Amino acid sequence: MSPQRFAEPLYLQPRPSLLLAGLFILSYATAAVALAYIDMSPAVRVLLGLMLAVSLYRNLRVYVLLNSPRSLLKLVWDASGKWRAWDGFGREHEATLIPDYFVHPNLVIFSLKLEGLGRRAVLLLPDSLDSEVLRRLRVRLRAAKKNQENDDDEL
Repeated sequence: MSPQRFAEPLYLQPRPSLLLAGLFILSYATAAVALAYIDMSPAVRVLLGLMLAVSLYRNLRVYVLLNSPRSLLKLVWDASGKWRAWDGFGREHEATLIPDYFVHPNLVIFSLKLEGLGRRAVLLLPDSLDSEVLRRLRVRLRAAKKNQENDDDEL
């Protein structure tokens, strides 16, 4: 797959998203309410409730508050198509865009494979980035997808 070339790098510095926090809290609260209606022992119900609470806490830290070592605090997609990412420890990593991503005007989800650290997801809503930066990211991701489809067609 040949990378799509752009004139200048794209700098992403996500900020905490109240919209994403609301979606997480609503989703987990719905799951917690559903636990009350499932026929199982109280001990299992409490255990599942605790697992939900821990998962909500972790996801809020990583994706909303951006205060976890697993959080990606800054991303740069340079003009040649290469990615660099800075984690919660402030360490810089080379990264590769994983080709399965979702692009919508109100939500962008993509994953990066960080050298030596595995895969990290990035969730961006309209309040996560400046609107112009988010628009440019959507354009680049759509162009990358189109470029990938063209490369797949040639095979």
